[in-house]
Amino acid sequence: MCNGLRSRWRRSGKSVPMDRPGATTSAAILGTCALLISGQAGADLQDLPGLTDPQREAAIASMTVYTALRPEGEEGVLPPEQQVLFDRIEELVHTANELLETPNEPTDRSLQLDAEGLAESLQWVSTEETAAQGRLAKDTATSQFSNVARRLGELRLGGGGLQLGRLEGDARPAGFALSSGDGRIGGGASADEYAFSRWGAFLNGVYGVSRRDPTDREDAYDADNFGLSAGVDYRLSDALVLGGGVGWSRAEIDFDGSRSTVDGGVDADGYSLSLYGLYDVGWYYVNGIVTYGALDYDLTRRITYPSNNPAVAPVNETARADTDGRQSLIGLSIGAQHEVGAASAGGFLRLDFVDIRVDGYRERNAGPFNLEVDDQQVQSLRSSLGVEGAYRYGTDFGVLLPSVRTAWVHEFRDDSRNVDVGFAADPTGAVFATTTDKPDRDFFTVAGSLAMVLPRGVQAFVDVETVLGLRDTDSTQFVGGVRMEF
Repeated sequence: MCNGLRSRWRRSGKSVPMDRPGATTSAAILGTCALLISGQAGADLQDLPGLTDPQREAAIASMTVYTALRPEGEEGVLPPEQQVLFDRIEELVHTANELLETPNEPTDRSLQLDAEGLAESLQWVSTEETAAQGRLAKDTATSQFSNVARRLGELRLGGGGLQLGRLEGDARPAGFALSSGDGRIGGGASADEYAFSRWGAFLNGVYGVSRRDPTDREDAYDADNFGLSAGVDYRLSDALVLGGGVGWSRAEIDFDGSRSTVDGGVDADGYSLSLYGLYDVGWYYVNGIVTYGALDYDLTRRITYPSNNPAVAPVNETARADTDGRQSLIGLSIGAQHEVGAASAGGFLRLDFVDIRVDGYRERNAGPFNLEVDDQQVQSLRSSLGVEGAYRYGTDFGVLLPSVRTAWVHEFRDDSRNVDVGFAADPTGAVFATTTDKPDRDFFTVAGSLAMVLPRGVQAFVDVETVLGLRDTDSTQFVGGVRMEF
């Protein structure tokens, strides 16, 4: 046990903080280890059969704190925050003493729960909720990326005189003509209605919904994310467009207590700045996006478990925290397409790199259950290899552009992560090594879109994309927007 404790302190990179009031000294810890070796310390919580990885991590960290604080804790002479922490952990240890029938160890503060009840209590203490923060950050990054990417899709499939100008026969609305480089066309008033300017402005919105099933390492939750992007772009030539935009996003995760032992949620508000460019010569195109964003997180975590011992109160606490994060995104796409009349089809390859950082934080309002969470970093490199097709249909009021696409997505970089977490009141520096699930390496996206190109340079579109092949998550995203030229 003592070797395990020492290895955990080394792994966390922390030493026992001697400058904190009431901090346990190294000599005291070694003395406690001697008691443990001699059989005079409490049972090991992690010896309880059937624990999940998060529960076992919580048990090991709790035993570390209990063992280090036991001499002063049993006498009641610890500083107040440490004493309350010791008392609550002592209840878990006494419950294990009772269940494991540990000789010569106290059980008077046992919660009098069965093995399943004690495991669920450890689940409430554990910190698997931290995994959701990285997923939420990726959701907000994806929503802003999707907004800008769809703007690029508008430009390719019908915006500003690129492919739309190649309509033939009945696909071309009456009086339509492709603009010249300076945005002027001839042909009378009806033709002027479809003239394209070099300048354009857009406003896009995105709504995404996802549902995650529980695993041994992560909780069940329902998530929603919203986003708005607005920007302007300028056509340097018929083939080249450059632009920029700003974005706002809101993401919410609600943990589902009906499907796993958890309650609470995570909210994040984000702001972003994007630059983008498109080079399209008809049969092939290249586009790129660079986005930088900042996130503000609000976190809520419930800790609630019962006691069947009249002398021991049940637990019902709510921990709250807030922190900041940053995200950087780079996307590059290349594609080729072939046109036959008003129809077109082609393939594309896209690479997206995402770097997300979440600052560490310290919880409040939950007494002994407040946690201190280290910084987190998520990096993802994904490729998307897909095909797409579109058809341009001319009407009396404008041009309709229905399209479909599908892609195989492969994740190269993102992997299971360890997040170091410890009790905020713990003077020993013991950590929970919270481990996230491994992300899916391969999955598929399927999408459909309908765009409309209207007179006076007005465009509008709606787009629906769903993700298939994820092990534990269902996800769908809706994007819509308008674009005007001036």
